[in-house]
Amino acid sequence: MSQLLGSKTHFRLLNDPKVVPQKFTIDNNGSTYNQLLSNLSKTVPMGLTPTADHIQELENIIRPIAPSMESMGQRAVIVLATDGLPISGKHSSTEEDMQEFVRAMRSLEGLPIWVVIRLCTDEQDVVDFYGKLDRQLNLSLDVLDDFEGEAKEVYEHNKWLTYGLPIHRIRELGFHDHVFDLIDKRPLEKEELKHFLFLLFGEEKSDSIPDPSADWYGFVKEVEKLLEGEKRQWNPVKKKVTSWIDIKELKKKYGNKMSMINRVGKSFSMRRKKSSSGSISANTMELIQNEPDLLEGV
Repeated sequence: MSQLLGSKTHFRLLNDPKVVPQKFTIDNNGSTYNQLLSNLSKTVPMGLTPTADHIQELENIIRPIAPSMESMGQRAVIVLATDGLPISGKHSSTEEDMQEFVRAMRSLEGLPIWVVIRLCTDEQDVVDFYGKLDRQLNLSLDVLDDFEGEAKEVYEHNKWLTYGLPIHRIRELGFHDHVFDLIDKRPLEKEELKHFLFLLFGEEKSDSIPDPSADWYGFVKEVEKLLEGEKRQWNPVKKKVTSWIDIKELKKKYGNKMSMINRVGKSFSMRRKKSSSGSISANTMELIQNEPDLLEGV
């Protein structure tokens, strides 16, 4: 991806493996993905986790060029993949090491950056430490669990969404948009749905989707039509392949039931005025077929 975009990506191993370079850059000047894989295959994670030193080095690199980056509307993405607490061994206690890491992270505040922390462990002390960072720092920061763990967090707030692997991968790579940052933190607002689908399916496919706040019924119909052409995704919560969007859950969460019931009622009323046969109009039948749950308890 780095080569396709013509964008440099710098890789650095937290500990010097000796057998291969500790730092490696992929760009459009000959450094390749295959070379990176070759280097990584010759080493394994080992030693302590001197993360603070690397963060400080990055701050020293980015700060001098920050003004020119900001003038061009650019941001650097820092992706930290770790399986442990930031322990360097320089201090007498783990607590001192963690405080040093927080100070190093704080030095990044105000820079044109976006930070992604990829947790490669489910150890609770590690998850808790990094999970609290967001509240301690004034940074654009996203802490990601593994695929299954992140999917469960998303499902807790947005049951209508299948958190497919493509979403997880682009978040791991540093793609940043506020709705992607929110899906594992709170339910998306109705007004945010169209923007999310624009990001998920692309401009060309989602351009015809109406604003759900203005035309909910039309919004649902267009989403259903769009899903017909989409490949189903592995759902790590339900342990099976499902559509990107669960329409039933989407309606349950955002559908305006009273509005739809009123539409059904108006259709019934108009039909009765025209005929005493009691038959139901085609439009009313379509509403009932598409929204059967709306008539429950009515």
